[in-house]
Amino acid sequence: MRWVTDFLTFLGATNGSGRWYLWWSGIVGDIGLFGGGWLLYRKYNCHVHHCWRISRHTTPEGHAVCHTHNPAHVPKLTFEHLVHLHETRSSHAVTPPSDPG
Repeated sequence: MRWVTDFLTFLGATNGSGRWYLWWSGIVGDIGLFGGGWLLYRKYNCHVHHCWRISRHTTPEGHAVCHTHNPAHVPKLTFEHLVHLHETRSSHAVTPPSDPG
């Protein structure tokens, strides 16, 4: 029967420290916590419709996406893929101008 008393205290139905104290610090306070958690989830979840995953990547357009919907996602990273990335990024590197003297 202890759980019944604990549940009623959680709901604010027992007289803890006054008539409304347990109501405002109990279930009404939890609504704010759950609402804040929901807002954080909505901010950090994937921007693709009906995707529940947490976003960890940003597209060039600025959309937050998960690893599944990331356009640059490589299913299995291989050594050849890393060499290709290194070569393409190295070829675009700016070389300092040569000294004419």
